[in-house]
Amino acid sequence: MGSNVKISVKKIVSEIGLYLILAGLFTALVIMSNSCANQGQGPSGGPSDSIPPVILSSLPAFYETNFTGKNFEITFDEYIAADNLNDKLVISPPLDEKPDVSVRGKSVIVKIKEDFLPNRTYSFDFQDAVKDYNEGNKIESLRLIFSTSDLIDTLQISGYILDAFSLAPQPEVLVSLYAQYTDTSFTTTRPDFIAKTNAEGFFLFNNLPSINFRLFALSDEDRNLFYSKKTEKIAFSDSSLLPEVKFISKVDTLINGNDTLISEGYNEFLPEDQYIVLFQEELYDQYLVSWERAEKDHSILIFNEALTDSFKVKVLPPDVAEFPLQLVPGEIIIPFYTEFSMNRDSVLIWITDSIATTIDTLNLALSYLANDSLKQLVPITDTISLVYRKENKKNTAKKDTSETIENFFTFKTNISKKNFELNKDIVLESLSPLAEFNHKAITLQKAITDSTYEEIPFNVVFEPGEKRKIVLKYKPEGDSGYRLTVDSASIKTLTGFHNLAVEEEFRTRPADYYGTVILELKGINESMIAWLLKNNKKEDPVAMKIVNPEDKNVVFDYLAPEKYIVKLIIDRNKNGKWDTGDFEKGEQPERVYYFPKEIQVKSNWEIKEPWEIDMSKVEPKTVSSDEENKEKSK
Repeated sequence: MGSNVKISVKKIVSEIGLYLILAGLFTALVIMSNSCANQGQGPSGGPSDSIPPVILSSLPAFYETNFTGKNFEITFDEYIAADNLNDKLVISPPLDEKPDVSVRGKSVIVKIKEDFLPNRTYSFDFQDAVKDYNEGNKIESLRLIFSTSDLIDTLQISGYILDAFSLAPQPEVLVSLYAQYTDTSFTTTRPDFIAKTNAEGFFLFNNLPSINFRLFALSDEDRNLFYSKKTEKIAFSDSSLLPEVKFISKVDTLINGNDTLISEGYNEFLPEDQYIVLFQEELYDQYLVSWERAEKDHSILIFNEALTDSFKVKVLPPDVAEFPLQLVPGEIIIPFYTEFSMNRDSVLIWITDSIATTIDTLNLALSYLANDSLKQLVPITDTISLVYRKENKKNTAKKDTSETIENFFTFKTNISKKNFELNKDIVLESLSPLAEFNHKAITLQKAITDSTYEEIPFNVVFEPGEKRKIVLKYKPEGDSGYRLTVDSASIKTLTGFHNLAVEEEFRTRPADYYGTVILELKGINESMIAWLLKNNKKEDPVAMKIVNPEDKNVVFDYLAPEKYIVKLIIDRNKNGKWDTGDFEKGEQPERVYYFPKEIQVKSNWEIKEPWEIDMSKVEPKTVSSDEENKEKSK
């Protein structure tokens, strides 16, 4: 594969040779067991049996050709039991009707309900479903292969199915091959050959003819062997695959009196292991989950998934009975402001007129895209009523510092008194959207002595779509004291509340606490997103950087002395997030890569790491630990 870490099974010994070797080992075990049994000693109550059942006979025989029967039986040397046999059995090429499979005494019996196809090599892969009756020792891979022609097809295609976003191996996934492929084959017809992935996500087709195939994978929730539900996860190769075998010769020179040249070698099966990624297509089925008006000036709407730009909301004029005395029926326009959550699956509706907030019941008209009965996206409109009841507030004896106090509110801040991070901006968050704002009312000072301060410059920024947060950008120094002040009544909300005074003192973390990671990139030819992750399963990014094709380095600074891993995500549409694939358009999910080593950041230390990426390949996630890296460097 040419990847940094290659997961592969050796394709040197053919299955026929392997079967003969196993048969020889079984004969040796029988001889040894007979020898041990004739020692003239009685039962000793020795160690328990750890040997799985051994095949005594099979009809058809392994690798039998010109098979014309329907039923067959595999007999073992001891009584056996089945472990989820019907689910684990994979028959390739697949049959139209599921056979009857049962265990009787020491045998597995299979009764076929249809004729086998002519000129085909069949495999019945029982995986690890057969075990001995007493101890439960499993046969790890029981696979019966036979042919309905005079030849056994022995070519193969193998590989791994990985999750598209995490690159984790995907077990128990149906993998399929189509010989006569059309644009509708994967969505309407059964494949020509099937296999299942093991715990490592590995699959193997090893009884193939020399023809072109298209490779697919499927979670197959409805077990019909093709892609029929949008909830199913899928994977597909970008091009056809032709299985073949090449003899790789090796010439040795043996010196035994006279020099003698002997040609040896081995069979190499092609193509190399395939790595394809499993993903779920975008399944957009929007609906409103819940809504609540917990405060008189705002309501929250929660949806099942992220809202698109098609979402629209309108606050409808209230009923005549609901009109405040100050307003004239028919002339009211209720002003409001919408605030979306970070992932856009919820939205706050802020009423920005203090008189309108006194209306007990507000009606909202919501417009968004949703699936109709034919699963087509169409615009729909919901009308909901939001009622504010004062009794909902009866259990709020402990007041939050952000609640209003006689038409005033208190800012929340992200400031910590000690060790405020050097890479953090100062954030002030208000109770509701802001209207009037006096920049001069905010002062930021640096401590010169315990009792003297000097004013320092800063910039005030409102984040896009945020009317409740004020961000102060400044250039902090390490291990230094600062004081933030905000004058009372200098900032006003849209509903007419003014701020209480703010005075907070804090100290920044020492600069030598932090470490820096610099990744020297090679091979990048698309826009990418770099994530710095703590080495955990949740993959919550500690930091994120946008990487352009011309960028040579990615720098992560101000890092705490911990262990990290780095993930790169191709961002082909430059929307700043990972996007899944689209089968109909032939689009693969945006590819991801993991830096192959865990990075241990140390205080006051800069780490430089080269990283060359082959963007033409899918590479498995293999992140070695810091301890493993130290062993390799010895």
